[in-house]
Amino acid sequence: MPVWLTSLFANPWMLLWIPVAAAPVVIHLWYRQQYREIRWAAMEYLLAAIEKSRRRMRIEQWLLLLVRIVLLLLLVLAIAEPLLRNRGVAPLAQDRTHYVFLLDSSYSMGTTDGDLSAFDLAERQIADRVNASQSGDGYSLIRIGDRAEVIVGQPSLDAPEFLSELKNVPLGQGGADLGSALTAAQKVIDAEGGGNDFNQRSVIIFSDLGRTSWDDGTRRVMVAEKLEQQLARLAKTSVIEVVPLQGGVQDNLAVVDLAMAGQVATVASPTQFIATLHSFSQRPMVSENVDFWVDGIRVDQKQVDLPSGSDTQVAFVHQFLEAGPHSVSVRVREDRLPIDNRRYLALDVKEQINILLIRGKRGAAQPLVAAIDNSESNTGRARVKVVDESQLSELDLNRFDVIFLCNVAQWTAIEGERLRAYAEQGGGIVTILGDRVLADRYNRSVLRPSDGNGTPESAANFLPAALGKIFYDGDYHFPDPRDYEHPMLKPWQGNPRTGLTGVPILEYFRLQIPAGSDARPILWLDTGDPLLVLTKIGRGWSLLLATDPSASSRSATEPARPWSLVASWLNAQPFFEGLWKAVIGGRTTKRNLQVGQWLQGRWDAAEMPDKLNLEIPQTPPLEVELPLGPDATWSFGETERSGWYRISGQENSAGVEEAVRQNRSDPEAINYAVNLDTRESDLRRYAIGDLPAIWQPYIRQQISTQQGSTAPLAGQTASILFLWVVLFLLFVEVFLAWWIGNRFA
Repeated sequence: MPVWLTSLFANPWMLLWIPVAAAPVVIHLWYRQQYREIRWAAMEYLLAAIEKSRRRMRIEQWLLLLVRIVLLLLLVLAIAEPLLRNRGVAPLAQDRTHYVFLLDSSYSMGTTDGDLSAFDLAERQIADRVNASQSGDGYSLIRIGDRAEVIVGQPSLDAPEFLSELKNVPLGQGGADLGSALTAAQKVIDAEGGGNDFNQRSVIIFSDLGRTSWDDGTRRVMVAEKLEQQLARLAKTSVIEVVPLQGGVQDNLAVVDLAMAGQVATVASPTQFIATLHSFSQRPMVSENVDFWVDGIRVDQKQVDLPSGSDTQVAFVHQFLEAGPHSVSVRVREDRLPIDNRRYLALDVKEQINILLIRGKRGAAQPLVAAIDNSESNTGRARVKVVDESQLSELDLNRFDVIFLCNVAQWTAIEGERLRAYAEQGGGIVTILGDRVLADRYNRSVLRPSDGNGTPESAANFLPAALGKIFYDGDYHFPDPRDYEHPMLKPWQGNPRTGLTGVPILEYFRLQIPAGSDARPILWLDTGDPLLVLTKIGRGWSLLLATDPSASSRSATEPARPWSLVASWLNAQPFFEGLWKAVIGGRTTKRNLQVGQWLQGRWDAAEMPDKLNLEIPQTPPLEVELPLGPDATWSFGETERSGWYRISGQENSAGVEEAVRQNRSDPEAINYAVNLDTRESDLRRYAIGDLPAIWQPYIRQQISTQQGSTAPLAGQTASILFLWVVLFLLFVEVFLAWWIGNRFA
């Protein structure tokens, strides 16, 4: 279809019906051929009578035929939807413009103002721009999200097709990266090609001018410099325009966090959940009802007062009666931005906590066993297994939630790889040093930052710090908690009489954290040396204790003394309990993600399904099939929506029979919680004149403040006009046929 024709009609293919307009002529000629000329006396007199008016009758007949032809022709043109904006001839090449529309799809654009959101207004304005443009103009579309997405790259000369693409662009659930959008716009302009001789280019940004997206240039110098370079390059070939939508400061309430107070939940034990709400309101105080849901049932509701501009925490307590995966959510009433009014948390409730103690010396694990068994918070929910270090290679580590290495001399490279993999999958490791430790062997397993040359980290590295020399000066030294920052130390904060700073430590390894490492000390000694060092490995944690808290490690002096007196300390029990609580819970985090992260996991059920189904939250829910890898692993690309992602297996016949027998439609299904990054919930917006200075040189005198128009499209107006003319001609045709028929009668 020629470009000039598509620019004149919305449905140019309907013009193929134009030959139908000749139907009245064909019918007229056909019926003329049906006449047989028979001369008889009466007809001779009649022909003589009408000979005088033959000319006038012929004109009337041709007029009626013309009306019928024009009526059909106009009907075809009306269906083809002529565009009045293109009623002239196609402009010359020097008048053609390439419009590059940048559409902000950050979720703050979902804020409604009446019946329409800012995103709806942006789509409407883009449609108005397209319908008001000239024939031969080209259109490109870029969606601004956490990263730019080119929807229409090569300039489209077909306006209706472009508008249909525009209607299918979804509102995102992330932020807006203006830098990547400008880079994408530059690439689209550089790649025009294809004989499209545009001498004018217009880059138009439609956004709500949210400060969380538009103030990057003022927050980070490097980002500002890059944006300035991008804008300067783009401005050499294009006119840059910014269209603001729903400006000003708007109130909003968001649930910004939902977390479990402890690291693990067990059956029949009270579990506390903390929801954090933030009020972005101009009113000093607002009251809201907060609903607490467990497994799809609302189990509690609390009313809270929310001061403006600050976080408010709401606590809920729930006791689970069954072990296994559970779903928890918090909801508040929907406001003008409903997407951030709920928060999700997926967790596994355990029947019991399995702790593995690997001892390298008799007595090294004894105080830990006593502390866990006698813990008031245990109530039989923690189960301890003690083995010798020689059994490390024989155990299935994934059966345990926490592993203690108690004064273990060394481990093989294969055992180190297993420990590293265990931590990466969410397990917790606590390494306790002592007199049997071989420091040079331990230092082979220290996590070190990349050397910058892409050298991969060893698969056997899991220790957060290297071991230096053993420190011993004959005097006792004492822990220094400094600011009590880590939760493990909170029980002693503000309670100096509890004695944390009075526990004698005689001998310890000096720990050395590699430069650039993410590991950090959480407890020190009065010598300034770290006593406890913690780091994250994948989804799990690794904790290193520089001394032996048991009495199994003895000094080499006479008389031999224990390395520390932690085991005989009155507060030893909460200290030992704090060690395993500091590293547990990593396996729960694998099912709690943010929008944009990948879903992945391993199918741990006894029955291997034929395939996996993943239900994606939307209306209606979308189901996709996932392949199951040979090692029972699966993955799903970047998540785009917040909510519950439900994965289940399609069982073989035996699995289906078992499900039916137990009256379960889906015997094994797991929920994954995907939440928003709530930075976009702050709806403070720039006025057009208050944008950061980096934008001002390029948008001055080019800023549009027009809000969404509700005018009908030009093509639709032309179609309606043609249909009115068709209706009028129908009456004319009926009147002419009646009038001419009566004259002959």
